[in-house]
Amino acid sequence: MGFSKKAIFVLLGVLLLGSGLVMAIDRTTGVTATDYQRWNVTPDSGDVTEGGNITNADLTASTLTDKWAGYFGNVTGMLILRKNSDGWDLYNWTYAPGAGGEVCASTNTAFSFTGAQAATQANINTAWSFDSTDADDAVDTFNDGTCYDLVFAQGTVQNAIKATHMGYSDYETCGITDSDGGTNKNDFAFCTNMSQGKNYLNVSVGYELIVPTQEGTGTETYYFYVELA
Repeated sequence: MGFSKKAIFVLLGVLLLGSGLVMAIDRTTGVTATDYQRWNVTPDSGDVTEGGNITNADLTASTLTDKWAGYFGNVTGMLILRKNSDGWDLYNWTYAPGAGGEVCASTNTAFSFTGAQAATQANINTAWSFDSTDADDAVDTFNDGTCYDLVFAQGTVQNAIKATHMGYSDYETCGITDSDGGTNKNDFAFCTNMSQGKNYLNVSVGYELIVPTQEGTGTETYYFYVELA
């Protein structure tokens, strides 16, 4: 009788000793997270003027997006040889950072990776009601070709749309959708291939990805899925 490799998943250093060992990729049940605060907007330097002056004032400005959020962190865990109902391992192996695998985030508590396929930018815009004329819509975010294959136990997703991260980052986010290819938020997941690399701040991490969020004052709840190689 053969045994496939299963993983107890750990996200951001939290050991997850839950159920779900039947599937090779499963939703995590706990997250330890620290938020980076939103900008405190302050005015640029002033200009002194008086009546009769005409000033050529070239301005440069940046504003914080209200459509996207980011995650990064480390993944630790074990590959185990265990009967589903047992609390004991016949054998286990420590997961080595950089060994590979995937991290995905979805608003869906039960995203199906069976038959998953590449998402389209237009459908992401529809799901989150993004205006296609905005500079930070999905078309202008997932604009860098396609990702390397995302290999799940339930199948491989090829040519997923890609957003290449900036700064010092070694990572990219891949947009996928379930087999229905719908336009509801729960039809999508945002994934990255795990590795031991640098995030946008030049800090060593195991993964980094971005996800769409509701514009305005609303919030999103994301659930994480991890498959260890």
